Amino acid sequence: MNEAQMIDHRVHDEVHDCIRPSCGKRAQTAFIALARGRFAGQDMKPGDWIDLCADDANDVYNAQHQTYAQLPEWLKADAKRDPLDQLLEDFG
Repeated sequence: MNEAQMIDHRVHDEVHDCIRPSCGKRAQTAFIALARGRFAGQDMKPGDWIDLCADDANDVYNAQHQTYAQLPEWLKADAKRDPLDQLLEDFG
């Protein structure tokens, strides 16, 4: 089974809650962690599942093009600040 099929199976054939603390919604999409790090307050390692409801998945997609200041609060806790963020704060 390839990665897309595994995600499809996990989302449609299994029931998982969204990983964001205090969300409580059913996950409607999933990602597979590729590296070690922290996400939604949890330690992650390669191969770990990141289950997200539709609203929180949208936050993650949008975060790819946002500065630290623009991130939703739940993503800021584990986000690594980019040097560009500091530069924008210094001149903003």
